Amino acid sequence: MSHLARCPCLRPTLGLLVLLCVWTAACFRAGTPSGAVVVESRPERAMGSSFHMVVVTESGQEARAQALFDKAQAELATLDRRLSIHLNEGELAQVNRAAAGTVVPVSTDTLKIVAEARAATERTGGAFNATALPLFKLWRQTANEDRRPTAVEIAEAQALVGWQLFTIANGGVTKNHDLAGIDLGGIAKGVAVDRVTAILAKSKAQAGLVQLGGETRVFGPGPNTDGSWSVSVPSPFGANAVAELRLRDHAVSTSGNYHRFLTIGGEQVSHIINPITGTPAFKVPLVTVVAYDAEEADLWSTALGVLGKEGLTRIPHGVEALLVLGEPNAAQLVTTPGMQAFLAAPARL
Repeated sequence: MSHLARCPCLRPTLGLLVLLCVWTAACFRAGTPSGAVVVESRPERAMGSSFHMVVVTESGQEARAQALFDKAQAELATLDRRLSIHLNEGELAQVNRAAAGTVVPVSTDTLKIVAEARAATERTGGAFNATALPLFKLWRQTANEDRRPTAVEIAEAQALVGWQLFTIANGGVTKNHDLAGIDLGGIAKGVAVDRVTAILAKSKAQAGLVQLGGETRVFGPGPNTDGSWSVSVPSPFGANAVAELRLRDHAVSTSGNYHRFLTIGGEQVSHIINPITGTPAFKVPLVTVVAYDAEEADLWSTALGVLGKEGLTRIPHGVEALLVLGEPNAAQLVTTPGMQAFLAAPARL
């Protein structure tokens, strides 16, 4: 069983890409009824990433907060079994192992998320493409061999990418080529954060924060005097923060090619592969996206990591972004106009 702690003071928690600014429980005053207590989870792992949760609830309801955390962990485990491509029993892992023409039954939930991923490919102009698994595998394989793939190998892998290689019907997924595969890693954690947030909201918790890796979502009044929650966006080049966000009932996703990379011939190569070109995406060291839900934020942080600032024209209403472009000695900061409403102070490098 995981543990929760009633906070006289919330401890800082560092995700893979987002540093959460946390405060003393006494700071929960803006919009928070008297008698409320702040309960946070101790550091945990879920879906291969750090997991952290904060619940604001009535005094005396700490046991309910523990039950909520256990329920959240169970939901994350269920999603992992459905969406992971690394767990043998995972539904998508079974799809990816199946021979062409084999109908693999999957849950209604998995079908829904796969359908959302397919629609996202069109929405992002192909920058997000969950069927690009053969390309990801190729680059990982050749990196292990300390070489770049040849143009022929890239072309062969690209021929295995595309939703036309899958039939989704009758409660199952069928591949039309043995080597085709699906990887929902670009939205799975966002989906998970939304599910856990829904669990907290339905429990009538007064407020809360859910963080899984680089995905964070908040709801209800936060500890700042204006009722917001603070999330600090780390610099891709050093210890300083690029910006402090003030969020109310929103989600934020941060990703970039500075934190994870492949090494080929002693050179660091982005782990983010452009599904359109079949080559690593070098455009954006850091992307931070704010949206109403974590799945949308996760999706667009992935897509903008490929598209760069040219992709800002594609993002829908209600989605805002902050991008760091270029190298450390010539970096550029770009934000959408609406991002200014979420900044505690002007962003800086």
